[in-house]
Amino acid sequence: MHRAPHDWLLPFAIAATTLLAAHVAWALATFEGYVDPCVPYLDGCASVSRVARHGTANAVFKVLMIPCALLQILHWQRERGWLTRASGDTRVGSTLAWLGAIAGIALVVYLVALGSEGMLYRFMRRYGITFYFAATFVAQLVFLRALLQRVAPPVFASSARGMTRVCVAMLLLGLGSVATSGLVADPDTKDRLENVLEWWFGFLLALWFLLEARVARLASGRSG
Repeated sequence: MHRAPHDWLLPFAIAATTLLAAHVAWALATFEGYVDPCVPYLDGCASVSRVARHGTANAVFKVLMIPCALLQILHWQRERGWLTRASGDTRVGSTLAWLGAIAGIALVVYLVALGSEGMLYRFMRRYGITFYFAATFVAQLVFLRALLQRVAPPVFASSARGMTRVCVAMLLLGLGSVATSGLVADPDTKDRLENVLEWWFGFLLALWFLLEARVARLASGRSG
């Protein structure tokens, strides 16, 4: 179960970069006048895609997030090795590696398309971000299940509970998004609600990686 002292840096870097990219893009898009000043977590004035679509925000977002996508592929490959050694089950590790590759590639596809126009952009944006969120969420569930059932010593209990709560919250947000699409008739209200849910889902996704970084620190023998 022991891990190298630096293994926590990858999930921490993923979380920090994701949060930094989204919020810097929002600040730049607001400053340059592409979106109205607001609190996107409450007002739903713009999606992450919209704040990162134009101007300086687009360039900064891509510069930060394309390396982050590659880090996520590498991260899940490293988790494959650790879980295989810790649990003795190669299937769990292989599943994580495949899900991580799908998530990373989907994120790159989305980022490459971000800022372009037309049907191709809409197609790549919709399916790129959908596959990224779905594959990452499932990878997190697979990791958490293996941690709880095959690995988890008591020292991981607090972090595992936090990761479980985050996964439940993300699932509820996903169901809320489906309900919003089907039940809210007003297009403007629907758009704002979906934007709010997207911002919170992205925040929780990053929070999960922060909790995983804590697990890695504990497994390396460092204090959490």
